Amino acid sequence: AAVDADALVLALAELPESDAAAVADDELARGVALVQQVHHYLSPANLADDEYLRGLQEATGGYVDLAALAAFPNLAAMGADVASLARVLKHSRLVELDPTGTLVRPRPRESAA
Repeated sequence: AAVDADALVLALAELPESDAAAVADDELARGVALVQQVHHYLSPANLADDEYLRGLQEATGGYVDLAALAAFPNLAAMGADVASLARVLKHSRLVELDPTGTLVRPRPRESAA
């Protein structure tokens, strides 16, 4: 279930301040968890051992389809979908999205610093 950022802001405005902070914290924690999981999947150490992910990369010029990642059990359990992954990964320093926002790959090392 993707979260519409504008709808979240409006919903938070309706809640008592303490409840709004708890919901915002939950959404932030979920976003951080999604980013960390994708960073793990696309880390050099994981890719070295993960033939399936490398196969996905070969089919798309080094990228992995966000829809395929969203189906991975750990990300699926967090409610990941293409839109939520694209939203939280767009500012990552370790991975980059393609221009369509539907594919992700590790950033070249010189860009990651």
